[in-house]
Amino acid sequence: MYDKNTDARRKAYKEYSNDRIPEDALNSQNVFTPYDLCYDIIRKLESKTDLIDKDILIFNLEFAEILIHDFGVSPERIAFWTDCDEKRKFAQLMYLK
Repeated sequence: MYDKNTDARRKAYKEYSNDRIPEDALNSQNVFTPYDLCYDIIRKLESKTDLIDKDILIFNLEFAEILIHDFGVSPERIAFWTDCDEKRKFAQLMYLK
């Protein structure tokens, strides 16, 4: 599922989350989670259950990237909650509707 745009997309979000979100913005989850850590956590979950047919709530957009592009989870199965308007916009643009 890894495509040629994956590295560019991941780099773009990391830069976006570090540079475009003002420090004083409402943003309860303001620490970037490394993609490798997200992958390891999801891989452990997948070893216990099939993720493809599950509805998944995430609070961290880095997990959407890994779920969609590394594990093949449909964006329609992912609910993303955030209090940050900038992250919400990015999620709608890149991943979730």
